[in-house]
Formats: sequence, C-alpha cells, structure tokens
Amino acid sequence: MLTTSPMNDFAATLAAKVNAGTSARETFGDTNIAFGWSEGLPPIVARFVESAKTDGLSFTGVRVKPSATPAAKVAEGGTKPAAVDLVSFAVALAKYAGMATFSLEQALSTTALLPAINATLIGQSLVAFDRDAVAALAADNGSTATGADWQDAILNGIAAVAGAGQNPSLLVMAPADYAAAVKDPGAVFSADLATGVTALYGLQLAVVVGAVAGTAYVMDARAATAVEHTASPLFTLDAYTLADTNRARLISEIVAAFVVTQPAGVCEVTVTVARSGGGSGRKSDYALGA
Repeated sequence: MLTTSPMNDFAATLAAKVNAGTSARETFGDTNIAFGWSEGLPPIVARFVESAKTDGLSFTGVRVKPSATPAAKVAEGGTKPAAVDLVSFAVALAKYAGMATFSLEQALSTTALLPAINATLIGQSLVAFDRDAVAALAADNGSTATGADWQDAILNGIAAVAGAGQNPSLLVMAPADYAAAVKDPGAVFSADLATGVTALYGLQLAVVVGAVAGTAYVMDARAATAVEHTASPLFTLDAYTLADTNRARLISEIVAAFVVTQPAGVCEVTVTVARSGGGSGRKSDYALGA
C-alpha cells in the first residue's frame, strides 16, 4: 500500500500532469517551513538549525562576533560597552540539481516515479546541499577540540562552546563515527521514543550524510541558519524530448543556502592523542574571516 509521504505526493502530482498531457513542472515548497518537505528523509544539518524562507535569490546574513569590550556592570552615567559586533553580508542562494533518465512508461505511474525522485532529490540534490552545509561548519567554526576518544573530544567541545558564552545543544557527526561514539564506555546516550529525538551527552544528535568521518561539530543550534527559496524543491518531468527513444527525464532542484551566523557557537571536534594543556583552543578572528 502506498504511503502518504511527501515523496509519494510528489510522484502522484507529476504522474497526473503527464497523464493529462500538460507540462509537468511543479514546486512542492512549503511557504512557511524551510525544508519541511524533508521530514522523514535522511537527516540533513538544515533540519536541526535555525531556518528561514525567502522569495528572492539572495538575502542579507548577519554574523555575530564578540567585541573587545564585553558586557559589564555600568555605573550611573558611565559608558555602555559595545558587547558584540554585527557584520552584514550578502548571501546568494545556490541551486542543487539532480537528474534521472528512465523509460517513458515509468513516467505514467506514481509507484514507478518514486525511485527516480529518490535518486535525484535524495541521492543527489539533498546530499550535495548537506555536504556544503558541513563545509560551512568546517570553514567558519570558532574553536576546535580534540580528545583521545569521542567522549573526551565531545566533552571538550561542549566546554569550548559553553566557554564562549553559547549554548551547546547539537552534535553533528558522520554515520561512520556514530557506532564508535555511542558505544564508548562513558557515552551518555538517550532516545525519546515519542519524538524520535536522540541525544548524546545531552546534545541532540544529528547523524548526517554530508559529515566527514573523523570530524564532528558541537554547536549551538542557533549559531547557523539554513535558508530555502519558497519554490524549492522544484521538479521538472520531461516525457517528450526523448520520446523517440522511449525515455523520460526527471530533474530535481533545491534552491538554498547555509550560513554560520555565530562562529563562537560552533566547535570542530576530532579524535586524536590528547595534547598536554587541554584539548581545545580558540581560533583567531582572522581565521574566522571576520
């Protein structure tokens, strides 16, 4: 029996358009919730952080950077310190496209279209976007932490984020590292059966396909923002151009961007031999590109 998952709904709409002889170019974006359509699909970082929708192809991002004059008690008539610097920057949305070619008969039914949608949207577009999101965390984190095992590394990462005045609430890691981290004798793992939320050391756990094995991120979930266009995702089903060879094409497009807004809230953690003097260190403002 067919389910009522978003993927099934996408396939049903496209098949109906083709069978009716009309153009099969459809957007399935939710105008209210960014990446709401990805619920139930393989996890991506964008589903765990702040998110927003936009109807333009660019937006203005704001990076929060602690200043040299942190907040402090001020005497009557005293000068108030500028505790943070806000830096605005333009961010262009990128297009992540995938394509599948299959027999024309498969374009006529919902069931036959599902593998093509899974291959283009999940296997190509979604994975490409998630890899870029993780790359943004790697390029724009505010601190690094190491440990002899995952327990030490993650706990050092929690300390680094908390020490920067942020709220460590999310752990992003690769599927290849999941078993080792959870099986660590000192691991504190929990799962809420009602919500499906899993946590490790009190951090919500995001095991995402775009993460690189051997490197994880302890972060404040509010330290990054994923922005998606209101028309994303977009599907184009072409059942006519290659009809002479009995072939059809399905193209999926995600139009989105991922930015780190508070580098201090992101700590890159790795498992190495513990260093003397502690396992975490703050990057310079120059390294952040601030």
